[in-house]
Amino acid sequence: MRIAVRRTGGFAGLTMRWAVDVTQPELGDIWMPLIESCPWEDVPDLANQPDRYMYSISAGERNATLPEREVTGPWRDLVDRTRDAARHDREAAAPLDQPGEEQAEVLAPERLATEPSRPITGRGNRLFPRRPEESDDVGPPQPS
Repeated sequence: MRIAVRRTGGFAGLTMRWAVDVTQPELGDIWMPLIESCPWEDVPDLANQPDRYMYSISAGERNATLPEREVTGPWRDLVDRTRDAARHDREAAAPLDQPGEEQAEVLAPERLATEPSRPITGRGNRLFPRRPEESDDVGPPQPS
Protein backbone atom coordinates (compact mmCIF):
# COMPACT_ATOMS: atom_id res chain seq x y z
CA MET A 1 0.00 0.00 0.00
CA ARG A 2 1.16 3.51 -0.72
CA ILE A 3 0.49 6.36 1.67
CA ALA A 4 0.75 9.84 0.19
CA VAL A 5 0.32 13.30 1.66
CA ARG A 6 0.17 16.46 -0.42
CA ARG A 7 0.15 19.87 1.26
CA THR A 8 -0.91 22.78 -0.92
CA GLY A 9 -1.63 26.44 -0.39
CA GLY A 10 -0.27 28.67 2.28
CA PHE A 11 0.77 32.24 1.71
CA ALA A 12 3.37 31.32 -0.93
CA GLY A 13 1.18 28.69 -2.62
CA LEU A 14 3.85 25.99 -2.47
CA THR A 15 3.13 22.28 -2.78
CA MET A 16 4.91 19.64 -0.73
CA ARG A 17 4.54 15.91 -1.33
CA TRP A 18 5.51 13.00 0.88
CA ALA A 19 4.89 9.33 0.17
CA VAL A 20 5.86 6.01 1.68
CA ASP A 21 5.39 2.45 0.43
CA VAL A 22 4.21 0.10 3.17
CA THR A 23 3.78 -3.13 1.18
CA GLN A 24 6.22 -5.11 3.32
CA PRO A 25 4.32 -7.15 5.96
CA GLU A 26 6.33 -5.80 8.89
CA LEU A 27 5.59 -2.22 7.79
CA GLY A 28 1.89 -2.97 7.47
CA ASP A 29 1.81 -4.02 11.12
CA ILE A 30 3.16 -0.60 12.06
CA TRP A 31 1.14 1.56 9.66
CA MET A 32 -2.27 -0.17 9.54
CA PRO A 33 -3.35 0.77 13.08
CA LEU A 34 -2.48 4.38 12.32
CA ILE A 35 -4.42 4.32 9.04
CA GLU A 36 -7.41 2.61 10.67
CA SER A 37 -7.51 5.19 13.47
CA CYS A 38 -8.21 8.05 11.04
CA PRO A 39 -11.91 8.95 10.62
CA TRP A 40 -11.99 8.51 6.80
CA GLU A 41 -15.81 8.43 6.69
CA ASP A 42 -16.22 11.58 8.81
CA VAL A 43 -14.19 14.02 6.73
CA PRO A 44 -15.89 17.43 6.85
CA ASP A 45 -16.90 18.93 3.51
CA LEU A 46 -15.16 22.28 3.88
CA ALA A 47 -14.31 24.81 1.21
CA ASN A 48 -10.73 25.79 0.50
CA GLN A 49 -9.49 28.54 2.78
CA PRO A 50 -7.28 31.30 1.32
CA ASP A 51 -3.67 31.39 2.55
CA ARG A 52 -4.14 28.20 4.55
CA TYR A 53 -2.68 24.79 3.94
CA MET A 54 -4.87 22.02 2.54
CA TYR A 55 -3.82 18.39 3.00
CA SER A 56 -4.76 15.64 0.54
CA ILE A 57 -4.14 12.30 2.21
CA SER A 58 -4.42 8.90 0.56
CA ALA A 59 -3.79 5.40 1.88
CA GLY A 60 -4.60 2.70 -0.64
CA GLU A 61 -8.22 3.27 -1.72
CA ARG A 62 -8.94 5.80 1.03
CA ASN A 63 -8.74 9.52 0.30
CA ALA A 64 -9.38 12.65 2.31
CA THR A 65 -8.80 16.37 1.83
CA LEU A 66 -8.62 18.47 4.97
CA PRO A 67 -7.82 22.07 5.86
CA GLU A 68 -4.86 22.45 8.19
CA ARG A 69 -7.00 23.17 11.24
CA GLU A 70 -8.69 19.76 10.84
CA VAL A 71 -5.38 17.85 10.71
CA THR A 72 -5.38 16.86 14.37
CA GLY A 73 -5.24 13.65 16.39
CA PRO A 74 -4.78 10.57 14.19
CA TRP A 75 -4.67 12.71 11.03
CA ARG A 76 -1.73 14.68 12.43
CA ASP A 77 0.00 11.45 13.46
CA LEU A 78 -0.42 10.00 9.96
CA VAL A 79 0.78 13.18 8.22
CA ASP A 80 3.80 13.58 10.50
CA ARG A 81 4.83 9.94 10.30
CA THR A 82 4.47 9.91 6.50
CA ARG A 83 6.55 13.09 6.20
CA ASP A 84 9.25 11.76 8.50
CA ALA A 85 9.40 8.35 6.79
CA ALA A 86 9.59 9.95 3.33
CA ARG A 87 12.45 12.19 4.44
CA HIS A 88 14.26 9.23 5.99
CA ASP A 89 13.87 7.23 2.75
CA ARG A 90 15.26 10.14 0.73
CA GLU A 91 18.23 10.51 3.05
CA ALA A 92 19.01 6.80 2.84
CA ALA A 93 18.82 6.81 -0.97
CA ALA A 94 20.75 10.07 -1.51
CA PRO A 95 24.31 10.03 -2.84
CA LEU A 96 26.94 10.83 -0.22
CA ASP A 97 27.66 14.26 -1.72
CA GLN A 98 23.99 15.32 -1.66
CA PRO A 99 22.31 15.06 1.75
CA GLY A 100 18.72 13.84 1.59
CA GLU A 101 17.37 16.58 3.83
CA GLU A 102 18.38 19.24 1.34
CA GLN A 103 16.76 17.33 -1.51
CA ALA A 104 13.58 16.70 0.45
CA GLU A 105 13.00 20.34 1.33
CA VAL A 106 13.98 22.22 -1.78
CA LEU A 107 10.61 23.98 -1.88
CA ALA A 108 9.84 24.03 1.84
CA PRO A 109 8.90 27.45 3.20
CA GLU A 110 10.80 26.65 6.40
CA ARG A 111 13.98 26.39 4.35
CA LEU A 112 13.32 29.64 2.53
CA ALA A 113 13.16 31.42 5.86
CA THR A 114 16.55 30.08 6.97
CA GLU A 115 18.56 30.44 3.76
CA PRO A 116 21.10 33.25 3.92
CA SER A 117 20.29 35.96 1.43
CA ARG A 118 22.62 38.39 -0.25
CA PRO A 119 22.01 42.12 -0.14
CA ILE A 120 20.50 43.55 -3.28
CA THR A 121 22.59 46.55 -4.24
CA GLY A 122 23.98 48.40 -7.23
CA ARG A 123 23.43 46.78 -10.57
CA GLY A 124 21.85 43.64 -9.14
CA ASN A 125 18.11 43.16 -9.04
CA ARG A 126 15.61 40.86 -7.33
CA LEU A 127 16.20 37.98 -9.69
CA PHE A 128 19.96 38.38 -10.00
CA PRO A 129 21.35 39.95 -6.82
CA ARG A 130 24.95 41.05 -6.83
CA ARG A 131 27.51 38.75 -5.32
CA PRO A 132 29.33 40.04 -2.24
CA GLU A 133 32.61 40.18 -4.16
CA GLU A 134 31.09 42.68 -6.63
CA SER A 135 31.57 46.24 -5.53
CA ASP A 136 30.09 49.58 -6.51
CA ASP A 137 33.37 51.20 -5.55
CA VAL A 138 35.01 51.40 -8.96
CA GLY A 139 37.08 54.46 -8.04
CA PRO A 140 37.77 57.53 -10.15
CA PRO A 141 38.00 57.17 -13.91
CA GLN A 142 41.40 56.01 -15.00
CA PRO A 143 43.20 57.98 -17.73
CA SER A 144 43.71 56.00 -20.89
